[in-house]
Amino acid sequence: MITLDLHKVEEIERLLSQTPDQVNRVLAIAINSSASHGRRRAASAVRKEYVVDRLGAMQDLKMIRATPGYLRAELKSVGTPIALFKFDTIPKFPDAAKVRARVKRASAHKNIESAFVAQMRSGHINVFERVGKSRTPIKGLYSPSLPQMYGNDDVIKDVEPEVEKRLDQELTKLLERMLWG
Repeated sequence: MITLDLHKVEEIERLLSQTPDQVNRVLAIAINSSASHGRRRAASAVRKEYVVDRLGAMQDLKMIRATPGYLRAELKSVGTPIALFKFDTIPKFPDAAKVRARVKRASAHKNIESAFVAQMRSGHINVFERVGKSRTPIKGLYSPSLPQMYGNDDVIKDVEPEVEKRLDQELTKLLERMLWG
């Protein structure tokens, strides 16, 4: 969670005492700008840690914007586990070859014993493995969901200081713009 320095807020209120309704508007603008930057930064951090494309990471991270009456911006991600096939898997097409996959960029491809790539009648392609003996049901293999990726400690450590720094810069910039035109 990103906290706002109260000293900075008191300074803004003192400088804008003639127009108190503008204080909340300025704060909301700064919070939204830094939250938007945090959204992009979080998607980049997830992409740096995991083998996932940037657009997929950005689409699942929604931003609830701050308003003058609600001075709080939230980044929320809701999602289900992602099919393992969407990550770095070998082979990329239904084949009899052994399946190797990796989810994290820092790791090497790992062999998945008894797994195979198949395409279902619906057109869904994924990595599957048998639940029991041959000709019995199969189950798809999945990676962590994007909310779990965003909750990774390394991702949070990368994003939080940047958002705090950006919020401070935005507040300073907006104050100067309001005071000096």
